Parts: sequence; C-alpha cells; structure tokens
Amino acid sequence: DQEEAAATIGASRFTILRRVVLPAIAMPLTTGALLSFARAIGEFGAIVVVAGNIPLRTQTAAVYVFGEIESDNQRGATAMSVVMLLIAFSLVLLVDYLQRRRHE
Repeated sequence: DQEEAAATIGASRFTILRRVVLPAIAMPLTTGALLSFARAIGEFGAIVVVAGNIPLRTQTAAVYVFGEIESDNQRGATAMSVVMLLIAFSLVLLVDYLQRRRHE
C-alpha cells in the first residue's frame, strides 16, 4: 500500500526502495543478521569440515575451545567459552534493545 501510494505521487522505483522498502525491512534484516551471528559463534562441525582447522589460520573460537579440552586445559576452555557466551548474550540483548526501541 505504501509503495503504491509513493508511486502514485510520482516517486521513482529507486526512491520507493530507498524511502519505503528499506526502512521497513531494516530492523528485521538487522535482527536476523545479529541472531545468526550469535548462533554462529558456537558453530563447530561445519567450520572444521569447510575450513580444515589450520591452526592460527582458520581456527575459530569454538575449535580453539575443543582443542583446549582435548589438551586437558580446562581453564583455557572455560575462559574462551565465557567470552563466547558473553558475546552471544550481548548480541541477543542488543537485538532486544533495538526491538523495544522500535516499538516505542
């Protein structure tokens, strides 16, 4: 409806996209991206298969934690796990804040 109204008053397709469509989908896109990133922080299996787990080159935090557990370094694994958890939790809180601000 808003797109049709904008077209009726003479807005170009680019203007409709920039002024009507993008503002309407910006928050859902941002929310999806942040939640996907928060979920990806703990991803392990796909990373090892795709990246090959080359130390100091393709090693991720989840692979590092696994390596620390394998080498019986519980403190290192716990420390990195807490950092990963804080990052993911912070992203979820950011999404919640943005959603609340949008609905005010």
